[in-house]
Amino acid sequence: MPYITEPPWARWSQLVALAGRYALLLLLGLLTWDVDGYAKLLQAAGAVVAGSAAVALVGIVMRSYRLEWVMLPPLITALLWVALLIQHGADFVVTLLVVGLAVAQADRLVYLTRVASKLRALPKG
Repeated sequence: MPYITEPPWARWSQLVALAGRYALLLLLGLLTWDVDGYAKLLQAAGAVVAGSAAVALVGIVMRSYRLEWVMLPPLITALLWVALLIQHGADFVVTLLVVGLAVAQADRLVYLTRVASKLRALPKG
């Protein structure tokens, strides 16, 4: 399984950490609506970040890795899109933070893809 089940403290710690990650990404997506410059493109990218993060958050709460997994490619793409759009209007550190978020999500995508592959390889029954 892609989520920790035992011991309980680790299970809940992972749940809180992942839920916090997606909640903050949802907030980031919503806050792009207030950034000046490249407004329409940035708002579109922010909408994709917010929507993808919201669905992934539902997946975390429901312990459904598939919901989280399918939302990662659009989320990563939209985060990189946001980073590209804000690089001239924001502090360079902010741009690096957004790229760092995309890289962290790419790590999660690789992990969940591997989990899905292993689960498909298990014998049915």
